[in-house]
Formats: sequence, C-alpha cells, structure tokens
Amino acid sequence: MTKLLGITRKFGVPLLEHLDRIGVSRRHGDRRILAAAPAPKADTQKIDGDGIPVSTS
Repeated sequence: MTKLLGITRKFGVPLLEHLDRIGVSRRHGDRRILAAAPAPKADTQKIDGDGIPVSTS
C-alpha cells in the first residue's frame, strides 16, 4: 500500500477502514476486497420516444 499510494501505514489503515465503513471495500480475513456495486435502481419515470419525461398526473 505504501508504494502503490505513496502513503504510510499511519494514514493508510484509517483510509481503508473508512472505505470498509462506507461500503466501498470489505475485509476478508487479512485482505480487503472491493464490495459489489449496488444494482441500479429501476427507473420508474416514463419517457416518450424523444427521451422527454412524461407527466403521470
């Protein structure tokens, strides 16, 4: 990590712990892995043929 990011353990460990807390990475034993990307939310807004949102009211 120190060579890759150019930071020391003093700053690297808190950074990795923060990334774990916000869901970017996860600890798996002694290693960290990137968390799976969340599935995109379904678009509930209707769009006409020209790509313009259609009012539902």
